[in-house]
Parts: sequence; C-alpha cells; structure tokens
Amino acid sequence: MIDRQFAKFFISLVKELIPHDDDRDRLFNLLRQYQASQDLNRLLFDLRILLNEPNKLELYDFMRPMILMRHQIEYSRKVPPIPGVKLRQIRLQRRVGEGLGFSVRGGYEHGVGIFVTQVAPGSQADRQGLKVGDEVVRVNGFNISEAIHEDVLNLIKSRDEIVLKVT
Repeated sequence: MIDRQFAKFFISLVKELIPHDDDRDRLFNLLRQYQASQDLNRLLFDLRILLNEPNKLELYDFMRPMILMRHQIEYSRKVPPIPGVKLRQIRLQRRVGEGLGFSVRGGYEHGVGIFVTQVAPGSQADRQGLKVGDEVVRVNGFNISEAIHEDVLNLIKSRDEIVLKVT
C-alpha cells in the first residue's frame, strides 16, 4: 500500500507527463490490474505501448513503489532506460580480508542522493571503474532515491555480491 503523500505526487506527475485523460485513466487501470493479477510481464507489455515517448519514461522509476517486492529485480531489468541518463553498472564481490574500497555520503535524510566520496586506489571498486562523484542510484536492484544513509549501507553489506547502478 502506498502512502497518501506519494500518491498525490504520483498523480500530479502523471498529469504533467501524460496530457490526455484517456491515457492517464489507462495507466491507472493498468496499475490496478497488475495489483489484482500480479502479472508483471503483462503490465510491462502494456506500459511499453502507453509510455511510448521519451518524456514519459521517467514514470517507470516512480511506479517502482507499486511493484511487488518479489518483482523488483525483474522490473529493473525490463524497464527501458531513461534517455540522457547513462547508468553504469559496478559489480563487486565481497572477499574475506578485503574491503570493497569505497565510501559514500548523503541520503534522503540529508536531502541529497548517495554519492561516492572516496575510492581507494587499486581497490576492487577502483578496478571496476567506480569514481569519486558518482551518484549511486540503485543497490542490488533497489532504487535508493528515498533511502536514508543507514539503509543504503545495510543494502551494500547484506550481500556477498553487490551490484551498483551509478551515474
């Protein structure tokens, strides 16, 4: 269940990006159908037809809270990329006796994204191409735009393989 504040924001964003009432109604109907059927592939098929212009693509990220947790990774893989935003994928493998080699700052509680502030020369993060100043936008498939710093660290620490999406 999504909270009222997010619902109001999402509705206003949909009104801004989808000018026709019929198309907006179609989007909300597709989301209701997904909630009832839990058929992610059907939702994505129908969304590709409806969200067929570059300016509408950002809606995919804002729909994420309405996607079931068990579908999040598949959703991330299947949604089209937003034009103009080049996401890079950084894959790190936790190894005994070796740190990942980077530090981050920021978080929702500070009103900013999560940014890489330090990369140890020669570290795994350095070898994989992580750079100081990169913004981390996803950790292990989860969008972290509204995550507090501690939650992001917990996501990073929770797995042996860490997949970061950075800009």
